Order: sequence, then structure tokens, then C-alpha cells
Amino acid sequence: MWFIGVKPDSQNSGVGKKLMEEIVAESERLKRPIYLETSTVKNIPWYKKFGLNVYNQLDFGYTLFLIKND
Repeated sequence: MWFIGVKPDSQNSGVGKKLMEEIVAESERLKRPIYLETSTVKNIPWYKKFGLNVYNQLDFGYTLFLIKND
């Protein structure tokens, strides 16, 4: 399993954007899809900026959003 994230004190500084741009570019280069999940609703519009969209959601007592690129 593979996890990524930005330390709270580095958030909102462009670090996450740069990381996602690199992941999207690598996905395109390798012609492989991106799949991720989040339970944080406020992250969904951010992922959409990179061409990722919710394709399913699961209820575990909280909503887990399953996201992929188109």
C-alpha cells in the first residue's frame, strides 16, 4: 500500500500541488490510472483540479470517497 500526504505545517504552501502534479504526470507517462480514497469532504474539490473524480462512496459510519482519474 502506498500513502502520501503533506505535513500540517507545510500545507497551503504549494507542496501538495507539486506532489499531485508529479503523480499525474507519472500516471500519464506510464499510462496507469490513479486511484485514491479520502474521508475528508473538503479535499474532493482539490482532487478535481487534477482531473480526479469520485466514482463511489462507502459508508463505514463515516463516508469513504473512492476517487480516480478519468
